[in-house]
Amino acid sequence: MKHIYVAFLFLFSSLYCFSQKTDSTYLTILSKKSTRLIKLKKLDSAIFYANELLDKSIFIKDTFHQLKSYNKLAKYHRANNEYFKSVNFYNKSKELNLLLGDTIKAINKLRFIESIQKQLGDFNSSENTAIEALQLCDVLDDSITIKQKLSLYNHLGIVTKDQYNFSDAKNWYTNALKLSNDSLKIAAIKNNIALVDIKQEKFSSAINSLDLILKNTRFEKQSKQKARVMDNLAYAKSKLNYYEAEKELKIALEFRKKINDVKGQFASNIHLIQYYINRDQNQKALQYAKDAYEIALLTNSVISKIEVLSYLIRLEDNPKTFAIEYYKLTDSVKIARLQAKNQFAKIKYETDNLREAKIVLEKETAQKDLKLSQEASKRNFLILITSILVIGVVMIIINWRQRIKIASFNATIKTENRISKKVHDEMANDISDIKTLVKNHISSTNPAKKQLINMLNTSYISARDIATETGGIVFGDSFGKTLKNLLMQHNDDNVKIITTINGIDHVTIEEYKKNAIYRALQELMVNMNKHSQATIVTIAYKKDGKHHEIRYTDNGIGTDTVQKNRGLQNAVTRMQDIGGSFNFETSKGNGFKASLKFKA
Repeated sequence: MKHIYVAFLFLFSSLYCFSQKTDSTYLTILSKKSTRLIKLKKLDSAIFYANELLDKSIFIKDTFHQLKSYNKLAKYHRANNEYFKSVNFYNKSKELNLLLGDTIKAINKLRFIESIQKQLGDFNSSENTAIEALQLCDVLDDSITIKQKLSLYNHLGIVTKDQYNFSDAKNWYTNALKLSNDSLKIAAIKNNIALVDIKQEKFSSAINSLDLILKNTRFEKQSKQKARVMDNLAYAKSKLNYYEAEKELKIALEFRKKINDVKGQFASNIHLIQYYINRDQNQKALQYAKDAYEIALLTNSVISKIEVLSYLIRLEDNPKTFAIEYYKLTDSVKIARLQAKNQFAKIKYETDNLREAKIVLEKETAQKDLKLSQEASKRNFLILITSILVIGVVMIIINWRQRIKIASFNATIKTENRISKKVHDEMANDISDIKTLVKNHISSTNPAKKQLINMLNTSYISARDIATETGGIVFGDSFGKTLKNLLMQHNDDNVKIITTINGIDHVTIEEYKKNAIYRALQELMVNMNKHSQATIVTIAYKKDGKHHEIRYTDNGIGTDTVQKNRGLQNAVTRMQDIGGSFNFETSKGNGFKASLKFKA
């Protein structure tokens, strides 16, 4: 019964995970579908799928896709000229950004909102939105928000100027100048300050500023900006009756035509209309008014139409048609601006209520969290004490095992030293004594004497080699040098040894580990001499933090029976005893490769 219950829980959790993954995948499909439809310019369909994405993401509480849907709907409705809906979704996106702690993106959403409010002529709301964005900038580091602040200051300068608050406009532009170190941006801001001077009829100040801007060599490549400054400069000169003003106004207009700056052409035409009206040259003014009207129709700008219609009513002999259109447009703009103010006020009211409800909820949640936190703290304290005790016991066991392991290894070395000493002091010496006895007491005419001496000499050398191979070694600071000497003993006319082993770390590696590494390499070289028939052997060393590796490669005949080699199996055991590894790779006719890995 218990097994059935466990199996049921596992199946249920698997199905739940699968459903979550499926929901997320479906949301991704909806998101991509709306994006694809926008590229195909099917705006209504894109909005439909973005709304579907929003509904589904809210239902399954997928914040990532919810935020994505807000951004899409804000963008799509703006492209569809549904500005109030666009602002509403930008506002929701901003609030969610703040909830997620992404202040930079929240500031960017406010910048979108302020630009729409300005476009709809609600300069006061646009100003308040920009100030809200600046307040968010203040909680972040200046280096992060410098770009946002620069744009916000410039925007505030524009909307306060449009509200005829020239003093504030100049203050905002001055703040923008303090942040900018780019000569082109500085030029654009100074041009805006000059426009404020023109509005205040400070024409000489404006002329001086604009004249300096045109002398900036970098400004030559900024065609639209250059044309704007040229036109503003000529307009300011016209106000002080400079003789060259008319010519320069026309040059600025032709330049704008050349670079296809349509909006700029409208501004130039308006300045020329004003120039000729001020000089009672109404026929010339009328021609430029008609040109300006054509541009207003082309751009479908209501504000531009109203501005130029006011001149056409004044200049035309029979302005009735223009007057009717003018009053219709002005009425529609008044209604639209009133609606905009109401809509923006409604959005702000809803946002404030949402924030207040959120604060109450956060307060209640905070109280519950505090209680849970206090209970959790008690549990965590007990868990911490238990964990410390468990970790302490585990560390003691590990340390105890390590001590036993090192003691065992040292005992092995001690035993090897004792055997080595015994072989050297007793066996080798006994053989040496027998060889001396044979030399002195067997007749030189005896044919077996020479053969016996050779046999005894071979046995003596073997006994001495055994003593050397099993004897303990004290490495000290010369570990790398000792290993290199071991390897280079095998370098002769038949075998070329290439090694970088002398760079091995001798400080952090313990003595018992050095001994094991030495013996493993010794076994490897003995195996090479006996079996490999190699002509080239390379031994390379590398280190990565506490991890060390010695790589051996030869070009010998290889073997398929390496597992039966007792010497190599001894090397494997030695490396495992110090927590390392000895791996090899070989086959008949393909040489021999080995890797010794260990930690310091």
